[in-house]
Amino acid sequence: MRKNKGESSNQYGQGDVSLCVLRAKWKQENGVRKSIEPTLFISGAYGGISRKFAAGIIRQFRRTDTGIKNLGNPNNTGK
Repeated sequence: MRKNKGESSNQYGQGDVSLCVLRAKWKQENGVRKSIEPTLFISGAYGGISRKFAAGIIRQFRRTDTGIKNLGNPNNTGK
């Protein structure tokens, strides 16, 4: 998983899928009171998604990374 933390947002990516989430500190400093949805980018298409769905995507990115790392681990028991 690629992570990029900017001044205004956190970006998470894997393959051609990226997820951008505005940072709470930036929203507070800029007076953004409305809850802005995270934005999902897939191969040039994008749109707002729920926070719950965004959290699920980030969890899947992490699982994929862990799975890839475990492929080369001889101590992996497959749990």
